[in-house]
Amino acid sequence: MTRRRLLLAAWILLFSALFVGFHLLAHGYRFGIVEDAHAIQLPFLKHTLDPALYAGDPMLATQASYPSFYFHALALAAGLTSISTLFLVIHLFTLLAYLAAVAALSWRLAPDAQLLRPLLLGLLLTLSLLPVLGGDDLILRSALPRHLGMALALWALLAGLMERRLAAFLLAGLTINLHALSGGFALILLLSADLLRLPWRRWAAPLLAAALGLLLALPTLIWSWQTREPITPAWLDLLRLRSAQHSFPLTWPLTDFITFGLWLGLAGLGWWPQRRSAQGRWLAGAAL
Repeated sequence: MTRRRLLLAAWILLFSALFVGFHLLAHGYRFGIVEDAHAIQLPFLKHTLDPALYAGDPMLATQASYPSFYFHALALAAGLTSISTLFLVIHLFTLLAYLAAVAALSWRLAPDAQLLRPLLLGLLLTLSLLPVLGGDDLILRSALPRHLGMALALWALLAGLMERRLAAFLLAGLTINLHALSGGFALILLLSADLLRLPWRRWAAPLLAAALGLLLALPTLIWSWQTREPITPAWLDLLRLRSAQHSFPLTWPLTDFITFGLWLGLAGLGWWPQRRSAQGRWLAGAAL
């Protein structure tokens, strides 16, 4: 069994690495492109390296209220190579971690006598760029905090699905320090999955694991508390201007709700045959 698992892990990493290469050849890599948010992320990094840069810039002033240690970590690594090379390395590493997690989840949720079939299916769907399959929302195009956060969150969910509870919650807690939303959502998914599938007498273990995960996230939680702002009409107007698509669902077109409904329907069809298994109950809890 151990040899089979090691062989499967090797295949997952090999095929993920091949797809990273194919992705780079097919789609290239965009550095400094506005639509990839580098117009914000690069000044954040440069300002972290030299606080005197961009003095008085109103967008850079928001960095103090953006609780993430991602740019501090990048600043430490920036002394080893150029920023463009650093972003490319992080992009390739993140894409590899993301695709490997997708492949591992595909195999875990749809085991097949042919080991490579679910792996290839998951990877091909991810890289297809078809709008019906999520479009570029599923493509990690650059070295952004949310991309690294998504990759780590998927690994946390995989660990939880494999009943590696402590590792799952600790990874989710660490992810909060890089991208709070990804890590926070992963932690909530893990906790709800455990609490809703276990009798209340066995809740102590997942609650303790969640507490340890939050303990690792304490630096970001303290930062968030210190930079909290009152929710005033002016604050809401600024949020609507900057991130309406994230925070105001009533601004979404009807087609978005149809797309989400189709995704939920597809997920339900995949879940239904295993609804009575332990894995199916875990998935139901996470979905809820």
